[in-house]
Amino acid sequence: MSSLAIGLIIGAVILAVTEMVMFYPKRQVSEKPKKPAVARVEKRETVREIYGYYVTEGNETLETVAKKLYGCRECWLSIYELNKDKVKKNPWKTLPEGIRLRYKKDLTHQERENLKREYMSWLRRISTGKYLPE
Repeated sequence: MSSLAIGLIIGAVILAVTEMVMFYPKRQVSEKPKKPAVARVEKRETVREIYGYYVTEGNETLETVAKKLYGCRECWLSIYELNKDKVKKNPWKTLPEGIRLRYKKDLTHQERENLKREYMSWLRRISTGKYLPE
Protein backbone atom coordinates (compact mmCIF):
# COMPACT_ATOMS: atom_id res chain seq x y z
CA MET A 1 0.00 0.00 0.00
CA SER A 2 1.28 3.37 -0.83
CA SER A 3 1.66 6.18 1.63
CA LEU A 4 -1.05 8.09 -0.23
CA ALA A 5 -3.58 5.29 0.35
CA ILE A 6 -2.64 5.09 4.04
CA GLY A 7 -3.03 8.86 4.37
CA LEU A 8 -6.47 8.73 2.74
CA ILE A 9 -7.60 5.96 5.11
CA ILE A 10 -6.34 7.85 8.18
CA GLY A 11 -8.01 11.03 6.94
CA ALA A 12 -11.31 9.21 6.43
CA VAL A 13 -11.14 7.77 9.94
CA ILE A 14 -10.37 11.19 11.45
CA LEU A 15 -13.23 12.74 9.49
CA ALA A 16 -15.67 10.03 10.64
CA VAL A 17 -14.66 10.45 14.29
CA THR A 18 -14.93 14.24 14.04
CA GLU A 19 -18.42 13.99 12.56
CA MET A 20 -19.48 11.63 15.33
CA VAL A 21 -18.23 13.99 18.01
CA MET A 22 -19.83 17.04 16.41
CA PHE A 23 -23.23 15.62 15.49
CA TYR A 24 -23.99 13.20 18.30
CA PRO A 25 -24.92 14.89 21.56
CA LYS A 26 -22.71 14.25 24.51
CA ARG A 27 -24.02 11.78 27.02
CA GLN A 28 -25.17 13.43 30.14
CA VAL A 29 -24.22 11.58 33.27
CA SER A 30 -27.49 11.20 35.07
CA GLU A 31 -27.29 12.09 38.72
CA LYS A 32 -29.61 10.53 41.20
CA PRO A 33 -32.32 12.98 42.08
CA LYS A 34 -31.68 14.43 45.48
CA LYS A 35 -34.41 14.03 47.98
CA PRO A 36 -35.51 17.28 49.51
CA ALA A 37 -34.60 17.84 53.14
CA VAL A 38 -38.27 18.31 53.93
CA ALA A 39 -39.00 14.64 53.17
CA ARG A 40 -36.49 13.50 55.79
CA VAL A 41 -38.03 15.77 58.40
CA GLU A 42 -41.49 14.43 57.62
CA LYS A 43 -40.20 10.87 57.96
CA ARG A 44 -38.76 11.64 61.39
CA GLU A 45 -42.04 13.17 62.47
CA THR A 46 -43.84 10.05 61.27
CA VAL A 47 -41.57 7.85 63.38
CA ARG A 48 -42.25 10.10 66.37
CA GLU A 49 -45.96 9.74 65.75
CA ILE A 50 -45.77 5.93 65.61
CA TYR A 51 -43.60 5.26 68.66
CA GLY A 52 -43.62 6.63 72.17
CA TYR A 53 -41.59 6.13 75.34
CA TYR A 54 -42.65 5.04 78.78
CA VAL A 55 -40.48 5.29 81.90
CA THR A 56 -41.09 2.47 84.32
CA GLU A 57 -42.11 3.05 87.90
CA GLY A 58 -41.35 0.73 90.79
CA ASN A 59 -42.67 -2.84 90.87
CA GLU A 60 -43.91 -3.03 87.23
CA THR A 61 -43.81 -5.85 84.73
CA LEU A 62 -44.28 -5.74 80.97
CA GLU A 63 -47.85 -6.93 81.48
CA THR A 64 -48.71 -4.05 83.81
CA VAL A 65 -47.08 -1.56 81.42
CA ALA A 66 -49.08 -3.02 78.51
CA LYS A 67 -52.28 -2.76 80.58
CA LYS A 68 -51.56 0.95 81.20
CA LEU A 69 -50.62 1.73 77.59
CA TYR A 70 -52.96 -0.50 75.56
CA GLY A 71 -55.68 -1.51 77.99
CA CYS A 72 -54.88 -5.22 77.67
CA ARG A 73 -52.05 -7.08 79.32
CA GLU A 74 -51.77 -9.55 76.42
CA CYS A 75 -50.07 -6.85 74.32
CA TRP A 76 -46.86 -6.98 76.40
CA LEU A 77 -45.14 -8.88 73.61
CA SER A 78 -45.21 -5.78 71.42
CA ILE A 79 -43.26 -3.86 74.07
CA TYR A 80 -40.91 -6.80 74.61
CA GLU A 81 -40.04 -7.03 70.89
CA LEU A 82 -39.01 -3.36 70.82
CA ASN A 83 -37.00 -3.55 74.07
CA LYS A 84 -35.28 -6.96 74.11
CA ASP A 85 -31.94 -5.35 74.91
CA LYS A 86 -33.33 -3.72 78.07
CA VAL A 87 -35.54 -6.54 79.31
CA LYS A 88 -32.90 -9.27 78.82
CA LYS A 89 -33.91 -12.94 79.01
CA ASN A 90 -36.93 -13.11 81.28
CA PRO A 91 -39.79 -10.80 80.31
CA TRP A 92 -41.88 -11.74 83.38
CA LYS A 93 -39.51 -10.30 85.93
CA THR A 94 -40.26 -7.04 87.67
CA LEU A 95 -38.63 -4.18 85.81
CA PRO A 96 -36.25 -1.82 87.60
CA GLU A 97 -37.48 1.70 88.14
CA GLY A 98 -36.52 4.30 85.53
CA ILE A 99 -36.11 2.12 82.42
CA ARG A 100 -37.17 3.96 79.27
CA LEU A 101 -39.25 1.56 77.18
CA ARG A 102 -40.17 2.18 73.57
CA TYR A 103 -43.70 1.25 72.52
CA LYS A 104 -45.91 1.51 69.48
CA LYS A 105 -48.55 4.18 70.14
CA ASP A 106 -51.44 2.70 68.20
CA LEU A 107 -51.94 -1.01 67.64
CA THR A 108 -54.39 -2.07 64.95
CA HIS A 109 -57.15 -4.52 65.75
CA GLN A 110 -55.32 -7.22 63.80
CA GLU A 111 -52.07 -6.58 65.72
CA ARG A 112 -53.94 -6.86 69.03
CA GLU A 113 -55.53 -10.15 67.98
CA ASN A 114 -52.18 -11.57 66.87
CA LEU A 115 -50.58 -10.53 70.18
CA LYS A 116 -53.40 -12.16 72.15
CA ARG A 117 -52.92 -15.42 70.21
CA GLU A 118 -49.18 -15.29 70.82
CA TYR A 119 -49.78 -14.63 74.53
CA MET A 120 -52.04 -17.68 74.79
CA SER A 121 -49.38 -19.73 73.02
CA TRP A 122 -46.78 -18.60 75.58
CA LEU A 123 -49.11 -19.54 78.45
CA ARG A 124 -49.66 -23.03 76.99
CA ARG A 125 -45.92 -23.57 76.59
CA ILE A 126 -45.25 -22.46 80.16
CA SER A 127 -48.02 -24.61 81.64
CA THR A 128 -46.74 -27.71 79.83
CA GLY A 129 -43.15 -27.01 80.84
CA LYS A 130 -41.97 -26.59 77.25
CA TYR A 131 -40.75 -23.06 77.81
CA LEU A 132 -37.06 -22.84 78.46
CA PRO A 133 -35.44 -19.40 78.74
CA GLU A 134 -32.55 -18.85 76.34
